[in-house]
Amino acid sequence: MPRNNVDIEIILREYSLGKRNFHEVIIDNNSLAKMRLLKVNFINIDLSNVNLSGTDLQGIYLINSNLSESSFCASNLSFSLLSWSDLSHAILYKSQLNETNLIEANLSNANLSQAKLVKANLAAANLQGANLQQADLQGAYLSHADLSRANLWGADLRCLDLESANLQGALYSLTTQFPEGFIPDQHGAYLVAPNASLQGINLCGLDLHEIDLQQVNIQQAIYDEKTRFPEGFDPAQQGAYLISTFTILPNADLQGMDLQKVNLQGADLRGANLRQSNL
Repeated sequence: MPRNNVDIEIILREYSLGKRNFHEVIIDNNSLAKMRLLKVNFINIDLSNVNLSGTDLQGIYLINSNLSESSFCASNLSFSLLSWSDLSHAILYKSQLNETNLIEANLSNANLSQAKLVKANLAAANLQGANLQQADLQGAYLSHADLSRANLWGADLRCLDLESANLQGALYSLTTQFPEGFIPDQHGAYLVAPNASLQGINLCGLDLHEIDLQQVNIQQAIYDEKTRFPEGFDPAQQGAYLISTFTILPNADLQGMDLQKVNLQGADLRGANLRQSNL
């Protein structure tokens, strides 16, 4: 079924008249900031790249919707249903997602820094590369969630079924809280602390701009133009490799690196050590 372009003023007018179901529509306006829309059903809707900062959306239904690259800064989405929706690259900084249903939602590379996800259902959710710095996930359900390469710095992960989640390449700090008895290193996560080593890992696309990396070993780690580092921090001077189109890395030591999802188009890797690397 084709989606219909609808102006937000029409939705607000119909909402004021009691309508709560809006299916198969595309919002024309690029800003819904500070709106109050409670218990609305937006099923299979396109809200991509829309500003929803500061909105009160408690109990909203956004099933199977496109919310990619939208901003929900400081918005309240608690008790909502966002299952199977695309929230990739969305900005959810300081948002409220308590007891929200996010089953199989795509939150890859989303910014969930300082978000509240208490008792949220994130079963099988995609959180690859997501920024969960200082996020609160107490009591959240993470069965088979993908947290690979996520930023878990200072997050509260005293959640349920973390054992079945994928934490390969995730970064955590001494202040990150895990369930009792959970050992993150055994699940492929890396501690970021003074004198810790991130040697040879993939930092492409990660948001690390608030992490202190001064005494961390990042030699032979790879990063790209989307990787965010602290102001004034030069990863190349610390021995990391920039990966970009037509990059030149002669004699680089990339042994054992997972490069399967890295864009190496036109890269000059003559003389590089690629033994046991996954291309």
